[in-house]
Amino acid sequence: MIRAHFSAWVVTLFWAILLFSLTLIFEIGRIVPIPGATMFDHATYCDSADCGQRHEVTLPFLTDFNYTDQTEIHRMRITVTLDRQPDSLRAFYLPKLSDDIELRLNGALLHQRLPHRRLWNQPLLVSVPPSMLHPGDNVLDISLFGALPGKLDLYPVFFGDIDVLRGPFKVRYILGPGLTRFGLGTMMLLAVGFALIWIQRREDRKHLWLGLCCASACIFLAQFGTTVPFPSYRIWKMVQITSLSFYALFTLKFVRTLLTMPPTCLERAHVASLVLGTPVLLLLPIRQMDIVGTLLMLLILFTGLATVALLRLHRRRLARTDFTVFFAALIVSISFSLDGMVQWLASSPPLSIHLLHLMPLLTTMVGLWLILSQLTRSLRGYETLTAELQDRIDLKTRELQDSFALNARAQQVQAIQAERNRIMLDLHDGLGGQIVSTMAYMENNDIRDTILHEALEDMLRDLALMLDCIENEESLTTLLGMLRTRLEGLLARHGVDFDWRIEEEPEFANQDPSRNLQIARIVQEAITNVIKHAEATVITIYTDKSNIRISDNGHGFDIGRLPGAGDVQYGIQGMRRRAAKIGAQLHLESGPGGPSVTLIFP
Repeated sequence: MIRAHFSAWVVTLFWAILLFSLTLIFEIGRIVPIPGATMFDHATYCDSADCGQRHEVTLPFLTDFNYTDQTEIHRMRITVTLDRQPDSLRAFYLPKLSDDIELRLNGALLHQRLPHRRLWNQPLLVSVPPSMLHPGDNVLDISLFGALPGKLDLYPVFFGDIDVLRGPFKVRYILGPGLTRFGLGTMMLLAVGFALIWIQRREDRKHLWLGLCCASACIFLAQFGTTVPFPSYRIWKMVQITSLSFYALFTLKFVRTLLTMPPTCLERAHVASLVLGTPVLLLLPIRQMDIVGTLLMLLILFTGLATVALLRLHRRRLARTDFTVFFAALIVSISFSLDGMVQWLASSPPLSIHLLHLMPLLTTMVGLWLILSQLTRSLRGYETLTAELQDRIDLKTRELQDSFALNARAQQVQAIQAERNRIMLDLHDGLGGQIVSTMAYMENNDIRDTILHEALEDMLRDLALMLDCIENEESLTTLLGMLRTRLEGLLARHGVDFDWRIEEEPEFANQDPSRNLQIARIVQEAITNVIKHAEATVITIYTDKSNIRISDNGHGFDIGRLPGAGDVQYGIQGMRRRAAKIGAQLHLESGPGGPSVTLIFP
């Protein structure tokens, strides 16, 4: 058991340090030159308001903690040299600064100091009208203000067209205050939602702990995502540490409840540190208060690592996917906590952007996903059990119903087929026989009426087409092949050849004899138009999964000007109506590749 605990801790530390190292390697939020803008990574530091004594400093400019009661002020100057006065709006872009700032350009106030602390992790974009700039040297005076404990910073400053700088500013704003405020709003909604769920299901405390996690995160994020002023730095620091401590405690309680485990000694130790640490933070001097606050932050980090190690040690109590997602989210949160510690303790932080504000949002959202995942699996299990019981109760009934349904379906299919055969027989022996008899009579009596003979052939061919569509209801390719056979005599008589290009079987939903007949009518009408008007020698039929295309090598067509356009227009209108009736599209084209009619299936 001791070996398993040790292994869980080692794995947890390994992944937390690895992810934190990756954030340092990839330098998240790294400030780089912006194409089209001037980057100032050096400034003149002024020892007095009139900048009588000065020296060069490199940006980022960072200060140590200052625990005096006086407001800390640092003054710097940057010179922007212009060849001519600009004719469009310019801007200064400051990716990161702390705590507050005042900007003056050529002596005129450009950005006024705020009456309270600036938003945490927020960039600044200040527009500059062209009238405030002139050819030559333009002096930007920067005054940094810091309240207790006065740890100030100023990173490189950019100058350029405001449209060029607005994009980087928005990206950095979203990563900082944007995500902080989004997390704050999300945590407030989740806190209320989990509270309502817990009120309905008080026996399940997972929702209670998740709701309290969200409430603690709201307090923490409100410090850095809003402009609410605090009475003093002592109160601000105490609220920050207390909210993070409660967040870590409730996360541990949630994981323990999720794993169905009893309370641990670590929970009691964490509660004791909260009870004892809060009065100490209120009573100690500011300098010693920060030391105690740092120790409490380390305890919070330790509790987070212990929570992840506990999750890994008992991972078999969770589904594999749930464990993977939750473990990954907690590890990333731990790496963000490490970043927060480094940002606080290091005199020169490795990253120019804070990541600690992402921790509550990530952890709580994954906790919500975990709850929903378990709820989904419970519902699925309930549905499966209900279905099995219902199957056992109604097995014989469903078998009888299926038997009756199959019998009724077979009788229905048999009746439909019998009626279809009767109609086909009546058409073939009745109307078809009369047409054939009429044609035989004309031949026997040497009646040489070409128009009447062709009309009778067209009627016979049309009747055969109807019978083919009734007989064949599954394959459009087979139907087209039958149509080809029926039309070969007509095509031969007019000296037209068929070019048959069947790539794939057309796929058409709800296929039945009626729809097949509509398709055959469209193809027949297109071929008839080619024979009558195109003076073509080859007709090409092409099919794929979604198209039937009829093209020829005759001359193109212009419906508005072609002789006999009335017949063509009437035929095309009929084809369009038939296509619309079966939910297809008819596309006509007459271009360099020859005229074509394409039937497009949805």
